[in-house]
Amino acid sequence: MSANRFVFASILLLSLSLLALEITITRIASVVMYYHFSFLAISLALLGLGASGIVVYLFAEYFTLERFSSQAARACILYAIAALLAIAVLLSVQLNLQVSWTWLWSSAGFLFLIVVILLVLPFFFGGIAISLVLKHFSAQVSQLYFADLIGAGLGCLFVVLSFDLLGGIGMVTLVLCIGLLAAALFAWFGKQKLLTLFAGVALGALIILAMLNTQTQWLRIRYPKGQVETTPVFEKWNAFSRVAVFPPNLLSKNFEPWDPDKGIPVDRMGIDIDAGAFTSIVQFDGNLEKVDYLRSDIAAVPYRLTPKQDVLVIGAGGGQDVLIALLHGSQKVTAVEINPIMETIVNERFGDFSGRLYQNPRVNFVIDEARSYIRHSAQQYDIIQATLVDTFAASAAGAFALSENYLYTREAFTDYWDHLKPNGVLAMTRWYFEPPTEMYRLTAITLEALRARGIAQPEKHIIITRQDQRATFLLKKSEYTSQELEQIRAGEEEGFYEIVYAPEMGIDSEFVRQFAQPQEFVRAYPLDIQAPTDDRPFFFYFVKPSDNPLATLFNMYSGEGEPSTLLLTLFFILLALALLWIGAPLFLFGKTNSTLRVEWLVYFAGIGLGFILVEIALIQRFILFLGHPIYALAVILFALLFFGGVGSLLTGWIPETARARTHQIGLIALAILLLVYTYALQTLFNTLIGMPVAFRIAFSILLLMPLGLLMGMPFPLGIKLVTAHAPDLVPWMWGINGMFSVVGSVLAAIMAINFGLTVTLNLGLLSYILVLVTTLYSTRKQAAKWHTAS
Repeated sequence: MSANRFVFASILLLSLSLLALEITITRIASVVMYYHFSFLAISLALLGLGASGIVVYLFAEYFTLERFSSQAARACILYAIAALLAIAVLLSVQLNLQVSWTWLWSSAGFLFLIVVILLVLPFFFGGIAISLVLKHFSAQVSQLYFADLIGAGLGCLFVVLSFDLLGGIGMVTLVLCIGLLAAALFAWFGKQKLLTLFAGVALGALIILAMLNTQTQWLRIRYPKGQVETTPVFEKWNAFSRVAVFPPNLLSKNFEPWDPDKGIPVDRMGIDIDAGAFTSIVQFDGNLEKVDYLRSDIAAVPYRLTPKQDVLVIGAGGGQDVLIALLHGSQKVTAVEINPIMETIVNERFGDFSGRLYQNPRVNFVIDEARSYIRHSAQQYDIIQATLVDTFAASAAGAFALSENYLYTREAFTDYWDHLKPNGVLAMTRWYFEPPTEMYRLTAITLEALRARGIAQPEKHIIITRQDQRATFLLKKSEYTSQELEQIRAGEEEGFYEIVYAPEMGIDSEFVRQFAQPQEFVRAYPLDIQAPTDDRPFFFYFVKPSDNPLATLFNMYSGEGEPSTLLLTLFFILLALALLWIGAPLFLFGKTNSTLRVEWLVYFAGIGLGFILVEIALIQRFILFLGHPIYALAVILFALLFFGGVGSLLTGWIPETARARTHQIGLIALAILLLVYTYALQTLFNTLIGMPVAFRIAFSILLLMPLGLLMGMPFPLGIKLVTAHAPDLVPWMWGINGMFSVVGSVLAAIMAINFGLTVTLNLGLLSYILVLVTTLYSTRKQAAKWHTAS
C-alpha cells in the first residue's frame, strides 16, 4: 500500500490546522496570561508532536498498517475535541500567575499544570496522525514532508490573513474544522464509511457551536491575567492583539461592573491591549479649550521648549499625545501606530466621542512600525515623542519573535537623533519607580548613542522630569539654553512635576554619577542596565549575569520587579523530557534495535535544534527590515516552510547512488549560507530599508529561498537512510526531532535575550555543523563496513 492523494491532502490540511492552532493559542494565551507564558505555547505544541512519535514507536505492534486509516482519522477527531476542551478551560479558569518555586507545588501551580497538559494533548493527537503516516509510508517521505511543510506554511499565512475577520475564538473553530476535514479524508482513504460520517457530523456540530457562540458568548475570555473581566463595550482581534474598550471604572483593579443605563463617562474611555497595555480616548469635540487640562500632563513637558511645529508621535494609541501636540499649537503631527484597530476605534466606532481625531487636517495618521517608518523617512521633527510604549504582549509572532520591540535600543536612539531638527527634542515617558532602573537604562542608551555621534558632553543635552510614577526623559539635539532651563524650572515651581536631572542643576546625584562615569555606573548597578542593541533588543530584561551565571542566565524579569523562574524551569524540564525520549526506548522499554546507530539520534536532534534556532532568530532579525512583526512572521515562516517543502520534494529525485554525496554538499552549502546570513544581512538591510514594503517582502522571500531549500533536505534524506536499515525506527526519529525542536525553542529565547541574535544564529549554525559531522561519520562508517565485507 502506498500513500495517495487523500493521504497527501490529509497531511497538508492537518499541518495547516496544527500550525494555525499553535499561533492562535499564543494570541489567546497572551491575553489570558503574560507574554512570556504565551511563549510556552510553541514549546507545548512541539512537545506534543515529539511525544507522539515516541508513542508510535514504543507501541508499534498496536499501530499496524491495517489499522492506519481508522487510527489516523480517530487521532484527528481526538485532536479537535482535545483542542476545543483545552481552549474552553484556558478561557474559563482563573489562573494565579505569580510564579515562584513554592507556586509550583501549590494548588495554583497544580491548576496551571492541568492547563499545560490540556494544551499538549491536541498536538499529541495531531502528531499521532503524522507519525503514523511517516511510519507506514516512509518510502515516500520526500513527498510527505513536502505536504507537511507546505501545509504548515499555508497555516501561517492563513492566520495572518484571517485573524482580523474571525477573531481568536472564530479562528480556533475554523482551524479545528480543517482538522476534522483531514480526519474525513483519512477515513475515506481506508473506506471507513462510518468514521467518515462521524467526522462529518463532528464538523457540522462544531460549526453549530461556533454559530451559537456568536450569540451566547459562552466561549470568551473571562479572566485576563487572572483578573475578572466584564464584557467590554467593544472588542476586536487581529493577528497581533486583542483590543477591548472599557469605561474608566472597568479598568480599575476591582473591575466594577458598568451600568450602561448611566452612560459612558464624559472624560475618557480606556483601551486595553491584551490586558497588559493601556491607552485612552479623551473626549474631544474640536474645542481645544476643553482639553486644556492636558497641559499639566507629564507628556506635555517638551512643549515648554521651542519650537514645536513638526511632531512625531510614536505609538499614538487612543490619541492623547496627539491632542497634547495640537493643544500646544503644532501644525503637523505625524501619528505612527502599529495597530490598525486604533484607527477603527478612534475614527469610526467611537468617532463621535473622540472627535475623529485622526481625521484632523493637522494630523497625518500612519499605520507602521515606528523604527521602520523613521528609517525610510527623510523628514526631521521638532519633537519625537513616545509615551509608555510597552510590549508585554505576544503578537502572532510573539512565541516566535520573543515579544520585544526595537524602540529602546542604541541604534533606535541614533535614528531618533538623526531625525531631529537642530533644536529638536526626543521625549520618552516611562514608569519611574525606586530605584529608577528604566531611567538609568534610557540614560545608558543615550550616552552610547551620543558618543557614536561625537557629542562630548551629553549631560548638557538631557533633562529628566517626574510626575508621581511617570517620568519624561528629554534629549535635545543642541545644548539647553538658560532660557529653556528657566522654562523647565518654572513648571516645577508651578507644581506640575519635579526635576530629577537638568544641566547645571544636578538634583539626583546618581544620575550625575552616571554621566560622570557611565561604564563604572553600569557595571556597579545591581541590575543589567547596559544599552540594548538591535542584536539584543530586550529593554525590559534586567537580570544581570553574576559570579554564578547559571543561577541567573535563565531568569525572566517580571513587571513586579522580581525575576521569574519560568524559562529556567521550562528549559530543564524540556531537556530532561528530550533525554527521556531518547532513553526510554533504549532502557525503560527494552525497545533496542540491533541496527540502531547513535549518530542517527544525534542527527535528528541536531536538525530539530538547528531549524528552530535559525527560524526564531531570523524572524526577530527581519522585523526592522520588513517593518512589522506580522510581516516577519508571515514571510520567514512561509518562505522557510514552503521552500523547505520544495527542498524535501527535490530529495525524491536524487538517485540513490548520489544521495550520500548530495547530502554532504547540501549541508556544507547550508552552513556557508547561514554564516553569510548571520553577518551580512544587517548591511544589506541598511542599504534597502528605503525601498517600498512590497519590494522588501518580495526580496526577503527570494533571499530566503535557497536557505529554505537547503533546510528542507536533511530530514527526508535522514529518514531515507533510517528506512533503508531500520524502518521501524522512523517514528522515534521523528519524535526526537520534535523534542529537540522544543528544547531549541526555549534555548533560542534564552540565548537571544542574554547574548543576542547573532549568537543564537551561530548556535543554529553549530547545530547544522554537528549534523554535517554526523553525516560524514556515518558515511565513512558505512563505507568501512562495506570494505570489510568485500
